[in-house]
Amino acid sequence: MRFATGMCGLLFLLFSCSHGYADEVIFENGERLIGTLQRVEDNKLIFKSEIAGEVSVDISKIKGMYSERPLEILLDDGTLLRGKII
Repeated sequence: MRFATGMCGLLFLLFSCSHGYADEVIFENGERLIGTLQRVEDNKLIFKSEIAGEVSVDISKIKGMYSERPLEILLDDGTLLRGKII
């Protein structure tokens, strides 16, 4: 009985954590990459995809981005922006 209770708790935790948000990057050439926005460093977007792994993309090659989750963006002047991006 303890094993079944533990497994139910573990399954609930896994399903609640796996309800991940899908982020999408749309490139200038029309290609799309779905995964998770990680960070921006030196004018490059670091994006993690289940298929492609961690990818570093020059921001100038990006046409658009979409995220289902609220993001925080810290600008060079110290301004913090919060919200969803499209």
